Amino acid sequence: DEINFNIPSNQPNCSPDGLHCKINLTKPLPDLSTNISIISSGIDKISVHRATGGDYSVFRVIGGSNVTLSGLRISNGKPSGIAAGGAVAHDGTGIVNVVDSILVDNFGGTIVASGGAIANNNNGTLNVINSTIADNRATSTGGGITNGNGGTLNVIESLILRNQVNAPVSAGSKGSGGGISNVNQGTVNVTNSVIGDNFVGG
Repeated sequence: DEINFNIPSNQPNCSPDGLHCKINLTKPLPDLSTNISIISSGIDKISVHRATGGDYSVFRVIGGSNVTLSGLRISNGKPSGIAAGGAVAHDGTGIVNVVDSILVDNFGGTIVASGGAIANNNNGTLNVINSTIADNRATSTGGGITNGNGGTLNVIESLILRNQVNAPVSAGSKGSGGGISNVNQGTVNVTNSVIGDNFVGG
């Protein structure tokens, strides 16, 4: 299946020039459990933003589904509890492709936060292609992206910039992977990409 956005420029959450429209979420979207592509009409023309309705990831993928997110700006995702992946939580065993997208200002959870922008939580495959992962935050691992439980992460022609892990000093814990964190013997491949100005504190 394929979802293509075509929002009229006269909608209230579109810029006057019609070049950018913002979708403000008021509750969690349904989990993505089937093969689907969600495609913007152009790079950075559509924003998907967690506005109200509590704490939740913007997109959550489950099962063995193959999902593509293309041309989106995803912001302010924040899963509740120990869940990981602010913008995209890949909790399945299939393939998730994040293509031509911008993931900014997301947070990797409310307790032991990991994967500020994206978390590959199972043994699935995550492909980040021609995308920007910037200014996301976590308190445990992976300010930008965390790859865990034997999953495979491929970062291709992308920017991983200014992401942060700030571990609570009072808890005596230490954070890791300001840009990318790889845990539990997962596989990470980085090709023609820039990883810079990421930070780990605590």
